[in-house]
Amino acid sequence: MAKVEKWETPAPGIRCRISVKRMHRGRPDRYFTLRFKLAGKEHHERLGWASDGWNLAKAKTELAKLKAAAATGEGPVTLRERREAAQKEREAALNAPTVQSVWEAYRLTLRGRVLGNSDGYVRNHLQAVMPMKIEALRTCHIDALRKELTEKGLAAATVRLILALIRQIVFWGAKHGFNRQPMLHELYFPMPKVDNLITENLTDEQLFTFLTALDNYPEKTVAASMKLALLTGIRRFALFSLRWDDVDFINKHICLRGEHAKNGKTEFIPLTPAVEELLNNIQPVESELIFGQTNFQSRSIKKLIEYVKPFLPAGFRPYHGLRHCYASRLASGGASLFEIQKLLTHGNASMTQRYAHLCDSSLRRAANIMSDELKRVSKSAAQKPNALKTP
Repeated sequence: MAKVEKWETPAPGIRCRISVKRMHRGRPDRYFTLRFKLAGKEHHERLGWASDGWNLAKAKTELAKLKAAAATGEGPVTLRERREAAQKEREAALNAPTVQSVWEAYRLTLRGRVLGNSDGYVRNHLQAVMPMKIEALRTCHIDALRKELTEKGLAAATVRLILALIRQIVFWGAKHGFNRQPMLHELYFPMPKVDNLITENLTDEQLFTFLTALDNYPEKTVAASMKLALLTGIRRFALFSLRWDDVDFINKHICLRGEHAKNGKTEFIPLTPAVEELLNNIQPVESELIFGQTNFQSRSIKKLIEYVKPFLPAGFRPYHGLRHCYASRLASGGASLFEIQKLLTHGNASMTQRYAHLCDSSLRRAANIMSDELKRVSKSAAQKPNALKTP
């Protein structure tokens, strides 16, 4: 006569089936199940064999978790729901957004210069980070990237911009539902310190040599782009985006469109006689842009940069260095920091403070105003003897 499997109830809500064929540690194997009521309906949940690691203590723990979930309304209330939730978590982990996938969505929100710079950072410096899942991104990865970029010889300001781009991608993704908001203890972005007090300038002799070299350059329109940068201090991206209809020859101003500006705001700068003469001498091309389809990465500009390098100090950056030179000359010539800020279209005065040390002459003139006033009052009083009498 065949043996019949028996059932035991070692604890409330827990049942065990005693096997007649399987053995575990010298005794019949036991299969654990749960039996409980949920919303008035009886539920049976299978757990597993003792030989697979199940025991009474683990079965009690599982039953307690399910009862707690039913009482609080938080989490799965059956093992089936728990398995489905675990499956969804695994699928979510496999389909978790990467830096690349969120970047592709974030990129669509960028325009103009910011888009161009960001594309360059991604293409040249972030290829190792882009495939990573944002959920797996940690502070150690950011530290390693910062070290790598620094060892490449990139300036601290450039490293800061690259790290800031990753931070923008992560937090933009969290804001728009692509990924969760990173916890500070998991992901932090330590930024390198940037020295913004470094400026570039040219002595009178260097400036004369540079201008003479530009005058001798055969491609006059291309050379005019550097002269315009020197005469206006316009950023190079805005410079090569200038259109003829941005120049108002009647009201004497130049419009710098917000779509090409660093701060995204449209600004106006004066059209001086020297700039007007320079523009009038540029040979017109079949384009709305003043310099045609030329841009900073074009072959003609790179050729010009190589040509002028011997006529400039070592390390001087053509175009951007000319912007610094323009600002430095304004400061040395007596322009106030407020005027320099407006002409350079700085978003705030802190960027203009780097030129404060060059404003000594204007500061001295301002400091002498009071002493000049006292001398004027004394001189005026001396010419009126009655004014000196004490009442």
